[in-house]
Amino acid sequence: MQAVINAVPAPIFFKDREGRYLGCNHAFEDYVGMTREQLVGHTVFELFDPELALTDTVTQVDSRFSFTRSAEAAIALVNRTASPVSLLLLDLDNFKGINDAHGHLTGDAILLETARRLRSTIRKTDKVGRLGGDEFAILLQDTAGTERLEQIANKLIAIASEPIVTPDAEVCIGVSIGVASAPDHADDLTGLMRCADRALYRAKAVGKSCFHIFRDGQS
Repeated sequence: MQAVINAVPAPIFFKDREGRYLGCNHAFEDYVGMTREQLVGHTVFELFDPELALTDTVTQVDSRFSFTRSAEAAIALVNRTASPVSLLLLDLDNFKGINDAHGHLTGDAILLETARRLRSTIRKTDKVGRLGGDEFAILLQDTAGTERLEQIANKLIAIASEPIVTPDAEVCIGVSIGVASAPDHADDLTGLMRCADRALYRAKAVGKSCFHIFRDGQS
């Protein structure tokens, strides 16, 4: 069973009736920044304080839970305010190879610096979160028109591609970005995530270190 769940890219965990972790897959280890051995036998309250549930432990940006909650609230307001929002899904290019070559400490340093750069690029009213592994998401407020989205995406790609100096190595990575907007492409977070994910797939297919904005009718 462990081999089966390890092959699933989405985070998976299971607990006993008292809420203690019994096991998880590699994706969940990456998501919480802890190993299976550290998790098993403990409850979430023993492992994380209330702030840790909202902030990603490695990057110090919003956790998946916190980002999702904020995104759902922002999208719910779109119809009332007539102010569009855009979701950017970001994957780091070549991160796995660098992580394998230099180790998890270097990998964590890369994730932390990348998160800092992403956060420095957007406004305080926008949101950046780590969804897990080397996947990030950004929610932009008031994003009418594609010109501004293109400017922001290009800026994110440029800053992410600058060399990162860690205690063990100087490395260069890139970022691929998929973009979708509400209400143009979807009116809920599930639909918006699906559209942005399709756009991200297109960006990766083109050759990485680029972005793609979802178009209606795109498969």
